[in-house]
Amino acid sequence: MEPAKSRVVLRVDDLRSFMSVAGITTTRELAKRMGTVSESYVSRLLAGKISPNLQTMFGFRRVFPTLDPERLFELIEDADEDAAA
Repeated sequence: MEPAKSRVVLRVDDLRSFMSVAGITTTRELAKRMGTVSESYVSRLLAGKISPNLQTMFGFRRVFPTLDPERLFELIEDADEDAAA
C-alpha cells in the first residue's frame, strides 16, 4: 500500500485579495516583486493550470513577508486509489 499523495494548491481568490491590498494590479507587477518567476508563470498559477512549487512559495514570501503561508496555500491529500476500488 502506497502512502497517500499530497499536493499544494494556491488559494487564488485569497491571493487576488492580498494583491489588491498591496496595490498590485497586474501579473507582471506580481512577478517582478516575486523576483523569481515570469509573468506567464504567474498567469498560469492564477488560472489554476499549474501548482506552486518551492520557488513560488519563496517568491510570495518576498512579496508578503508577514503573511502566514497557510493563507495562500492549502495541502490537499489525494485519496488512495485502492481505497476507492
